[in-house]
Amino acid sequence: MTRNIPVAGEFYRHFKGNIYQIKSIATDSETGKKIVVYQAMYPPFGMWVRSLDMFMSETDHQKYPECNQQFRFEKVVFDSQGNVHGAENEKLPENVVIENVSEKIIGDSVEDISDEELKKIIINGQLEKIPEGQISEDEISQRGFMMILDAESYHEKYQLFEGLEKYLDERLLSNIAVSFDIVLEDGTEKEHYDTILANLQTWDRFEDRRMR
Repeated sequence: MTRNIPVAGEFYRHFKGNIYQIKSIATDSETGKKIVVYQAMYPPFGMWVRSLDMFMSETDHQKYPECNQQFRFEKVVFDSQGNVHGAENEKLPENVVIENVSEKIIGDSVEDISDEELKKIIINGQLEKIPEGQISEDEISQRGFMMILDAESYHEKYQLFEGLEKYLDERLLSNIAVSFDIVLEDGTEKEHYDTILANLQTWDRFEDRRMR
C-alpha cells in the first residue's frame, strides 16, 4: 500500500486513539533524515517529533494484538459535525460530507473561532460540540473571562458566567469576584461559583426591572 507523506495541517490518529495535527516535516541536520513534527489535540497539547519512517510504520501487532489499526499513525478527516473518519482504509458512509480541514489551516492552527461565534456557543451551552483540538480549554476560559468583563448587560454577564462553569478555576473566579466587588468567604470552588452566580442573577433581575 502506497502512503502519502503527511502534510502540515493534516490530522492523524495514533493506534491508541489520540488525534494529532501535523505541524511540519523537518530534516535532521546530522543525518539528513525526515522528521515529523506533530501536536497532540488534547490538553496540554504537547509537541512531539518522530522519524518519518517510524511515523509511517505499521503497528506492532505482536505487542498490541488487540489493535485493529494497520499503521502506527493513520490520516483522519472530520465531517461537518466534527466526527472523525479514517481517510486511508475505511469506507466512509455515502451521506457523510467531509470538511476539508487542511484548507482551514491558518498559520499553525485550525481556523479560529471568532469572539462573536464563541460568545453564542457559550450562551447556548454548546461548548462540548466544538471539534476536539479547535480551541483549548484554557483559551475558552481566558476569552470567556474577558467576555464576561466586557459584556454590556448583567443579563449577558450572567449567561456567559453560567455557560463557562466547567472552565472557571479558582483563580478566574477570584478575578471575577474582584472585578465585581464581590467578597468570597472561605469555601470550595463550587461555593465561590454559586456566590458569584447568585450576585449576577440578582443584578440581572434588578437591571431588568429598571429597564421596564
